[in-house]
Amino acid sequence: MLKNEQGNAVALTLLGLSAAILAGVVVLYYLGKKTPEPVYVTPKAAEEEVKEQDKTEGEQGLQEGWNTYVNNTYGFTMEYPDGWMVATGTLRTGDPVITFTPATQITATSSPVYSHQDVANHVSVYPQGVATEGIASKSKPSEVVLPLSYATTLDYTLTSNRPWATKVSFSAFPTSWNESGFVFARAVVEEEKLTYMRGDTEIEQYEFDAMTGDLIARTGLIDVNIRNLEEEMLETFQFTNTEIEEQTTDVKHIILEEPLAGTVIVSPQTVKGTIPGGWYYGEEYPITLQTDEGEVLAELFATGFEEWDSEQSIPFEVSLVFENPTATSGVLTIGDDNEDGGKLVIPVQFDNK
Repeated sequence: MLKNEQGNAVALTLLGLSAAILAGVVVLYYLGKKTPEPVYVTPKAAEEEVKEQDKTEGEQGLQEGWNTYVNNTYGFTMEYPDGWMVATGTLRTGDPVITFTPATQITATSSPVYSHQDVANHVSVYPQGVATEGIASKSKPSEVVLPLSYATTLDYTLTSNRPWATKVSFSAFPTSWNESGFVFARAVVEEEKLTYMRGDTEIEQYEFDAMTGDLIARTGLIDVNIRNLEEEMLETFQFTNTEIEEQTTDVKHIILEEPLAGTVIVSPQTVKGTIPGGWYYGEEYPITLQTDEGEVLAELFATGFEEWDSEQSIPFEVSLVFENPTATSGVLTIGDDNEDGGKLVIPVQFDNK
């Protein structure tokens, strides 16, 4: 009888140990399945090394959970995500603006519309432009692509070359717009530090003069999620067909083959294209290159046209010679307001390295 009791005790002990071991294995398994702790990086690493998130989720959001905004007054549409709001109004300059911004950013004391100079997360549309200075910051051609062949995108970048804002300009637009109209997307730069530069030389803030080509170098951090959303919103911007067709009937006949809008140009720069017959009178047709600040770099006249009164398009080609400016961007103008055919204005970039 004693042997049986001892045997039962041993069996129960072994059974208990087996159960404990099994329970430990299960616990370790589920501990291994836990979400790993987040890894934090230093501000410098966050600025220079963190890669843009995969946009697959954002692209899916355009189909589900996003909203479409339609503006009949200014003839455009754009999609925006849930959690963002749309506000319309005018700036202190009197210019109209349509602003898309995270709803959480708006407070009882803040304005729901923003200028391109306001430090806020937003995508804003300025159909008449803004009667104030532009962004005097390091910039580069953007990889953001709009579904419009006549749209040009320019990124404003941190010293790490990461974009914190994007400007979209247009060479054709609805009749309710003007040639100064643009779209601007801006992400807040946290821990921002500004350095004022004249060429490669750092200067004091009181010496800074954007009109002479001085630039502001920025360092800091941006919210990658906000920046991705803003880029995706820009890529949905479109003019409504009826509006843009009405406007382009007046300007589409001036065809510029070289340079393309938004490209980097260097001296000597070939400028060629076609001018519609019947628009050219006399022996000259003006071509002007200037910086965004209004400094004229080159001005000449295309000459030697044959059959200028023909109904057919007239080709032209000239070589534009100019000194490379300290400014990073400017405009090339074909024709002028005195010509019956009007003018074509396209944005260009300068290689000022």
